[in-house]
Amino acid sequence: MPLISVWYKRRLEELLGFSDDILEGMVGALLDPKLHKHPDPVSVESQLEGFLDSHTRRFVEELMTILVEAGSNPSGIPMSTMSDGVRGALAHGEAPADQAVLVLEAV
Repeated sequence: MPLISVWYKRRLEELLGFSDDILEGMVGALLDPKLHKHPDPVSVESQLEGFLDSHTRRFVEELMTILVEAGSNPSGIPMSTMSDGVRGALAHGEAPADQAVLVLEAV
């Protein structure tokens, strides 16, 4: 989850043009596995609509894609958040996922 929180905080700042601690905390709560076993995209979108306006649907779609990637990767790391070099090394078995250096990319 730490990698995903880095991604959504960065993405929110890109969309809004500024950092919003309250919104970041709200997204974190919506993704908290103790509170929500499986985040519901419709519910997440409706709760963020007032904050993100026209960016809401795109943000939720990107977020859900990242969550699915993380869930389907044995390392728990969303592949789209890795640099091309790290992704290639992992694909060829040249670097263990737990030792890979991650470089977040804008989705």
